[in-house]
Amino acid sequence: MSKIKELTLFFLALLIVSCQEVTSKDESTELKQAKVEIVEPSLRIEFNFKTNKSDVFKIIMKNIEVDELQKKDIHIFEEITPSSHDDSIVAEFGSGNISENILISLGGQQPKIVEIINISVTYGDKYYDINTAEDLNKYFIFNKFIEKGLEEKTFRTKVVDGVSNPLIFFKKTFISTLKRK
Repeated sequence: MSKIKELTLFFLALLIVSCQEVTSKDESTELKQAKVEIVEPSLRIEFNFKTNKSDVFKIIMKNIEVDELQKKDIHIFEEITPSSHDDSIVAEFGSGNISENILISLGGQQPKIVEIINISVTYGDKYYDINTAEDLNKYFIFNKFIEKGLEEKTFRTKVVDGVSNPLIFFKKTFISTLKRK
């Protein structure tokens, strides 16, 4: 009789140990699956240029959706001084920050000449190096405070009705192309 009790206890212990292993394997699999997160791509804009006047240039992303009730704006400011070499502003907006309203401000303190060397845009695995006049017209809209035509990629900012607010807007089709998976 004691042999039967020993065998019963042995099988009972074996059953308990094997059930605990299955449970711990299931829990570890669930934890591994829970740790896998989808990382949203981040937007990086590098604006290379030359200018003849000091001002504050900005790269701005407006109306970034935080949730269904909140939106935010991100402004990257840089004080610019005239020089003989290229200047650049690099804006990194971080993972998950993308909106339909992205623009570059060429400052508004005084009229100036701005030569755009190139604008590099990276979003996830998509990369655009915009460095020709055709590309600038293809991907961007220039508002009424920017006068084209001095040279291929050189623009003059101007005052209209006592106001100067030169802006370069990313076209909605360009933003849609960036966001497309």
